[in-house]
Amino acid sequence: MPICVRICSELDSIYAYRAAVTINFMLMIIAYAVLMRIIMAFQKEKKVSYAALISGIAILYPSWLYYSRSTMTEILVMGMYIVICMLMSQYLEKGKKKVLIALILSLVYIYTVHMRTIGIVIAACITLTVQMVTYWKQSKKTQVLLIIIFGIGLFLTATQLKTYITGNIYTDNAQQMITYNDYSGQISKIKGIFSLTGIRNLMISFVCKVWYLGLASFGLFYWGIAFCVKRLKEHKKLIYLFILLATAGEIAVTAIYTTGIGSRIDGLTYGRYNEQILPVLMALGCMAVMQSTKVVKPSVMISGLQLPLLVLILYLIRRYDQTNIHAYMILGISYLFNDQTFEPLSYHITAYVLSVILMAVVIMILRIGQKKSLPILLAIIMTMELLLGMRLAAIFSENTQMANFRDIQLINIVEQQQEEYNRLVYVQEGDRSFADYLQFRLRDAQIELLYDDSELTDDDLIVTDYLYSGIEKLKIKYANWKILGHLAVFYN
Repeated sequence: MPICVRICSELDSIYAYRAAVTINFMLMIIAYAVLMRIIMAFQKEKKVSYAALISGIAILYPSWLYYSRSTMTEILVMGMYIVICMLMSQYLEKGKKKVLIALILSLVYIYTVHMRTIGIVIAACITLTVQMVTYWKQSKKTQVLLIIIFGIGLFLTATQLKTYITGNIYTDNAQQMITYNDYSGQISKIKGIFSLTGIRNLMISFVCKVWYLGLASFGLFYWGIAFCVKRLKEHKKLIYLFILLATAGEIAVTAIYTTGIGSRIDGLTYGRYNEQILPVLMALGCMAVMQSTKVVKPSVMISGLQLPLLVLILYLIRRYDQTNIHAYMILGISYLFNDQTFEPLSYHITAYVLSVILMAVVIMILRIGQKKSLPILLAIIMTMELLLGMRLAAIFSENTQMANFRDIQLINIVEQQQEEYNRLVYVQEGDRSFADYLQFRLRDAQIELLYDDSELTDDDLIVTDYLYSGIEKLKIKYANWKILGHLAVFYN
């Protein structure tokens, strides 16, 4: 991975983005192979075709197809979680020290990628503690304790290194955003939990996340949870405890984080921070459906239990007059999203109805596929997921592609002109900034950030965003100007 990052850093920004997307698809292929290996270990018959098909359904989850086109950390976090599940399963089964070391390194790495994965780290610590206390001999405990102490030291070192790197990379404004997303930004929310109102808000936030994960996964999330609970009771294998704890931990982390998102509707069901747990649970959910003797009654119960949660969400939206939405944070229920005609209540109602229909289709195909024509029928589910992924791309990406292309055209003008001017200035207004776009394209350029256009001189090359309130004044002051995409450039 560091080699890939190094290569990307040497590329032109456009090629760097393409390289990052290529890496995403490579990670998805690796995640598919690892998940297939996990499913093979969990099934009795060891059918390769069976594992290959349900792993394909899990990896082609529509939101992942959309995230694969971005440079966000989602695909990396998802892939690492699947790898951690495999390593945990192997270690709990065979107890090899090399596997434990690889597991600890993976846990440290996934945490440094994004702190929201702390739920996975805690789940792993609890599971390993239970294993050590319950099953291991004293001689082995000493060895394992030494490795765990080494892991704790590595974890602390990685945390300090991450703090150092972010402190030297990000600007003061970016640091404020990092602080908001880091532990220091969650202290007030954690303190608020220790009250009756705080407990109530946390529980509401938690169940709303569970509601989202159920709808987004075609109901397979619930089947996967039931599968883990049943296997844990019957076989006493701690890998299922780990998956359950990691699921609860990740949802809890997101529930705490989003209790303070006031006017944002997606704060209730915020899915992006939880979705890394879905591929494993979706694959296990497919196994549960195909092995179950009854599917109609559980499916009806799932749909029925989701209905009162929908009513709760609608009540909260109306009660607090929530109107703002970041629909790309809840992609799994945004297949019918239209920002031009968006209405909060109808959006959630149609999302529920569509998700129940998709759940019925998926459950029916899985059930029929258990008896005959398995490859063909499961391929229908994967085709459906591909189409839904394309739908998300059409909604959230394709509409902005022309604007992004125009941004590049304007930045090319800046690149051609910058050597003739004393300084390149970006004028920012409020918290709306496209300076990162400019810096990403002009990697070696020194960009001075200003908040007051009175500090501008005639010898400056100025860039700002197209909504800047002082654009008309700048048009008068500077002889040359152009507005393209999200940006505007001014110079004499």
